Amino acid sequence: MWKRVLAVIIGMVVGGAVVGLVETLGHLIFPIDKSLTSTPQGIKTYLETAPFGALAFLPLAWFFGAFSGAFVSTLIQPERKGIAIIIVISILLIGTTFNFIFIPHPTWVLTAGVLVHPLAGALAILITKAKVTKD
Repeated sequence: MWKRVLAVIIGMVVGGAVVGLVETLGHLIFPIDKSLTSTPQGIKTYLETAPFGALAFLPLAWFFGAFSGAFVSTLIQPERKGIAIIIVISILLIGTTFNFIFIPHPTWVLTAGVLVHPLAGALAILITKAKVTKD
């Protein structure tokens, strides 16, 4: 039980860190004018006019974050690792959904954001040959 909790917590930390790193890389490649994003209206305006590449880094960050968090959780709890993967992916998806609620995103980013989490989880399950059912 405690091992699963630890696996989920560390998976979440790793996943969040990877999301942050990939988004930072996106900001280095596509710099943002800080004066535009200092208010909610400024963020909305920026997202409506941002280049495709800048926005594409968001689902990429969510995918790599979800995958890495799920994968790391399996290293900590190799038995019944499918459960840890599902929990990590679900919590990260909830976090992304809250992001959508508070920051308006283009529809294609919303769609990609919802799809990348289960895809990342499925890939982690395939790579680690995790069993999703209880033993």
